[in-house]
Amino acid sequence: MSMEAVGFDSAAQRKREFAADMALQSHALRMAAVSAYEQVVGEAWKPFERATENPGKTVDRKAAVQGVQTVSPVASTRSSRQHSL
Repeated sequence: MSMEAVGFDSAAQRKREFAADMALQSHALRMAAVSAYEQVVGEAWKPFERATENPGKTVDRKAAVQGVQTVSPVASTRSSRQHSL
């Protein structure tokens, strides 16, 4: 019995069909979970949004401002350049 008899052209086509089925199931499950959340909690679900302390600063700049230095000489040079910015 060949694969073409089942309605698929190739292994790649079978994988695409499987991926599409899994995506559809995943979406349906997520929508069901959102609906169940609303029924149980009484509020509409919304994604978590983390508030940032200082949105313009990077971790490197925060470390440089606090005087945190690493053992690496390259990092020390980078740190001193950041203080001059």
